[in-house]
Amino acid sequence: MRWRAFVIAFSLLVASIVAALQDPAPDSPAGKFWAAARRGDAAEVKKQLDAGVDVNIPFRYGATALTYACDRGHLDVVKLLLERGARVDVKDSFYSFTPFDLAMRPAMGEPGDGHVAILGLLLAKGAGSRSVLLAAGAQSGRTGFVKLALEGGSLRPLDLADALEIATKAKQEDVVAQLKAAGAQPLPAPDAKVERAVLERYVGEWATEGPGPRAVIEVGESGLTGRFGGDPVPLGAYDERTFRALKPPGTRLTFETEGGEARLLRITGAGFERILKRVSGRKP
Repeated sequence: MRWRAFVIAFSLLVASIVAALQDPAPDSPAGKFWAAARRGDAAEVKKQLDAGVDVNIPFRYGATALTYACDRGHLDVVKLLLERGARVDVKDSFYSFTPFDLAMRPAMGEPGDGHVAILGLLLAKGAGSRSVLLAAGAQSGRTGFVKLALEGGSLRPLDLADALEIATKAKQEDVVAQLKAAGAQPLPAPDAKVERAVLERYVGEWATEGPGPRAVIEVGESGLTGRFGGDPVPLGAYDERTFRALKPPGTRLTFETEGGEARLLRITGAGFERILKRVSGRKP
């Protein structure tokens, strides 16, 4: 136990040292840029960008100025950074959070109107997912999230049905009304019949890049199963590519194929989405 405690403490010390090494000097152009983005000083951010600071310069754990501005809801700073070419797909190396993730779920405090407006800007840039935002709004009762997600018009009936189930279970009556007005229907039963040859395309081990979930997909006598760090979970099918975990229900799995071969596994739940790639071949 003492050795384990020492290892944990040492790891935290190393992480803090590495993070400190990534922090720019406060009086340097990069340091002033970083501090301005964090406090919402758009004028200073512009000044440093005009002076030549890279809009995508990485800071602690690889986060950028856009990451911090989105997290803190600084709308004017986000607008400026996006105009100057800030990358919207950057992930920090500690949690693998994107700017969209942090605008939706700030590290400190609750999202406000500025965060909702920022999410709209990010979606317009192709970042994030309307279905994830919809589910997050359904779970939390944030009608602004739901309204923004519905504006895109690209949601599937299953996205609406998932959100309706989430909002109903969470007793978010205002969101339930929003979703029904948008045409949401109760979830259909995931009982589609899929040929075994199709199911076998998905067999193997799947993982995210870097830290994150892993999944082992197998075919049993009753159909497809998934292991997510525990016992196998039966999966019911909506169609040949879309499945739902039955124990406990809620998580949806969608396989994206190319040329008849499964390339990606998209796992979505109550306000989250993870994209996994196959890391091993098919298993018997």
